[in-house]
Amino acid sequence: SGELAEGASAEAEPRPVAASSSSSSRGFGGAGAGAKVHDDVDVRAGVDDDVAALHALVKEAAGAEDALQYLRVNLESTAADFRAGAFSFLVAECGGEVAAVLIHYPLWDVCRCAEYVYIDDISVAPRFRRRGLAARLVEDLRERGGMCGALAVDFKILRNNEPSLQLFRKLGAAFCDDFVNVS
Repeated sequence: SGELAEGASAEAEPRPVAASSSSSSRGFGGAGAGAKVHDDVDVRAGVDDDVAALHALVKEAAGAEDALQYLRVNLESTAADFRAGAFSFLVAECGGEVAAVLIHYPLWDVCRCAEYVYIDDISVAPRFRRRGLAARLVEDLRERGGMCGALAVDFKILRNNEPSLQLFRKLGAAFCDDFVNVS
């Protein structure tokens, strides 16, 4: 995860959450770290009309990871959850087409009395991969979170998801294995 608020003191940095099956990080910086983003990319908040594209990208990613059996949502439930405010998302649009999405929501760290932004998922359409879209989405979320007063961005990455691990390494993420997920 990464600090969001410029000038935040070290005492105010929230604790990372990590697990034996995932990595979690706070404290990354750097704008894109070598990302190859083209000028025709528009990053914006997702809206109702984007939910079908979001669901399709998440479903495609689950299939690529041989994890469709774990996908418990359908288009209707995803749309209902979005309308109910269960999550928000950013869209990277290329030439009018939804090319990537980043699903996020706010969380509260009671020990630090601070809000942070949790990244639930980043999905990039296969034909748009390796163009820096995921990095652009993360940086945009980081900026938006800072403007809203969020202290950090937090996320988990499966240990075998090498493209995501590489992305966050390039972004300067500090990985932490101090905590264990409990389900």
